Amino acid sequence: MSEMPVEPRILVGDIETTGLDERRHSILKIGLTWMTGGVGQFSIQCRMWEGAEWDARAAEVHGISFKEANDPALPTEHDAVSNAFDWIGQEKFIFAGLNPHMDRRFLNYARIRPGFQRGVLPDIGHRMIDLHSLAVPFALASGAAVPPRGFNTDEIYSLLGMPPEPRLMTRSLGP
Repeated sequence: MSEMPVEPRILVGDIETTGLDERRHSILKIGLTWMTGGVGQFSIQCRMWEGAEWDARAAEVHGISFKEANDPALPTEHDAVSNAFDWIGQEKFIFAGLNPHMDRRFLNYARIRPGFQRGVLPDIGHRMIDLHSLAVPFALASGAAVPPRGFNTDEIYSLLGMPPEPRLMTRSLGP
């Protein structure tokens, strides 16, 4: 039986997209930070892939305009995902986030869009941690109040002793 690592590699991710379907919508932002087992943060904004659908409801959440999402000065989704996986490395990890299932689907699906060779980037495995589900019992055990609306990302990161979520500087491209 192999020895278990002392500290598991837990990677927290937050992905912003043009909608909810990984087959039709594109990644616009990737934010990653190591909770344990790694050091550092990674963040990148990219343009949507040509032909991706745009859902205005998603834009209400992330605040990126259609014009900004198509800025040719931004890296492609392909380059952003490649850079993210280069930063992560090849060692296995547990993926965590506020919406880890959706974020995992988008990252894994982006790896197989045209332009990627199959098997070049590792698959994000099925073991995931929903940070909100982790934060609630942690707060209750420590005597902290749980807001009726639930925790937001900054509150969860603070409660769990993690560094603040990476913030991307977005450029205003005008109306």
